[in-house]
Amino acid sequence: MNNQTSAFDLTLQAPPGKHSRLTRAVQTTNEADFQDVSPLPTTVGGEVSFELPAQSLYTLQFTY
Repeated sequence: MNNQTSAFDLTLQAPPGKHSRLTRAVQTTNEADFQDVSPLPTTVGGEVSFELPAQSLYTLQFTY
């Protein structure tokens, strides 16, 4: 969740396991609830990197 008035870059550790895969990302803002994010954030070396927009909430869904 980003309560700030500006966006920032965020890198998170993906769930462990070589079969873990980011399958969906949704964003909630003042204008939309649970809107699908496309394209999906980049996953490299077990880390997920993306820009978290101002005043928004991201939800990431992984499968194993």
